[in-house]
Amino acid sequence: MKNFIFTLALCFFILSLGMSACKSGGSTKPEPSVAVITGTADNSKNSLDWKGTYTGTVPCADCAGIFTQITLNKDNTYTMKREYLGKEGSAEKIIGTFVWNEAGNTIILSGLKEKSMPSAYQVGENKLVQLDMKGNVITGELASSYVLNQIDDKLVEKKWKLVEINGVALSSMKPQPTTGSFIIFQISGNRMNGNSGCNNFTGTYKMEPAAGLHFSGVASTRKMCADMTIEDQMNKLFQSVDSYSIQGGALSLNGAGTPLMRFALSE
Repeated sequence: MKNFIFTLALCFFILSLGMSACKSGGSTKPEPSVAVITGTADNSKNSLDWKGTYTGTVPCADCAGIFTQITLNKDNTYTMKREYLGKEGSAEKIIGTFVWNEAGNTIILSGLKEKSMPSAYQVGENKLVQLDMKGNVITGELASSYVLNQIDDKLVEKKWKLVEINGVALSSMKPQPTTGSFIIFQISGNRMNGNSGCNNFTGTYKMEPAAGLHFSGVASTRKMCADMTIEDQMNKLFQSVDSYSIQGGALSLNGAGTPLMRFALSE
């Protein structure tokens, strides 16, 4: 009898030890859940204002260049306009959709591979970089020629009237110059045109990052007028322009950080 009682007591003792162990370090009760915050890595897709129009002239094997204009829309549709410079009737327009790669730094335009055209473009700040047919970055001396720069909607397709040249306001000049000088930046072909007070002029422009701007191929008609002062200055200053700025409806064409010509938005 005593042995039975001793055995029973021993069992209760062992059982109590096991329960105590379960309540301490050996507990299997699950730990409180910890919220894991996952952020989206910064990439071109979510950190850049990529919507807009990009233009440039890329190299061409048998022409002066291929003018390329791509407009990217918020709904992931695009419009492309291309023209083989120097070849009449070569202009074409393509409309389609685009998708981003997994890294979020490159877009692939639909409907271009079927035309044996490059379809991948790396998206940078205010620019698109055309990749080769395999989606690789183009290297070599002409690498920079495959960059399309974003067009400033505040600048293009507007008429800008000259109000100041070389730091002197036209309104303060005596005698008052009889000039209606103006300039218009066209999206198509990166062309610009205007009037310098006597003759009409045309040319092309190239936009670059950080509001860079350069003119090339500027030519004008050859009519002679009584006062060619403003016109002569404008024609000379076009060669020195390297940037621009727009504030409050006023356009400034600058050279080496100095305003060369100022224009007001014409109604």
